[in-house]
Amino acid sequence: MNLEQQLDSFLFALAEEGYPPKSCKLYRTPIECLIRSLYKCENRTLNRDIVDRFLTYHVKRHANGEISSETVRYYKRAASRFLHYIETGNLYSVRKMTPKHGTAFEAIMEELRTDEFFSGPDRYHMISSANQFFLWLEEMQCFSPSGITLELVRGYMLERSAKVSGQTLYGDQRRLKILTKYFVNHGLANPRDD
Repeated sequence: MNLEQQLDSFLFALAEEGYPPKSCKLYRTPIECLIRSLYKCENRTLNRDIVDRFLTYHVKRHANGEISSETVRYYKRAASRFLHYIETGNLYSVRKMTPKHGTAFEAIMEELRTDEFFSGPDRYHMISSANQFFLWLEEMQCFSPSGITLELVRGYMLERSAKVSGQTLYGDQRRLKILTKYFVNHGLANPRDD
């Protein structure tokens, strides 16, 4: 399978995971640029060194004021995800292992990994957000959903707002609402204001 076919396969896999057509299209441009740069070097095999050289070139372009830092991040995300897909056949990296939680939260993490309620690209983000929330709860000596109070939720979001902003904070809030609804719907928690 050549790189163009692998790109089509990658974009199809994204679409199958629930990525909207606009998002899939956004991945295509930087990856096509990566493939063109690879072919200019008369190379047909993508590897980490080539991706690193490609990204270094765009970092230099940013330093020269030719492109924005957001464009560099956009190229990096697309190139790294595409390389990972070519190497493993998977969209998501399994290198980032989430730490083990107490029994109750670890069971919920397993549900998040398998429950159809969390399908598509949201599953990956939900797992990441839940992991951070559970770590914070355990630091606060809360070890199960039944111990979650509205005060704890507010405290977590207040702490997050000091670290992140904009879309990241909005995404955290949205996923925390979905997670809380999941707890309530499954009889795991009934957040109370203590």
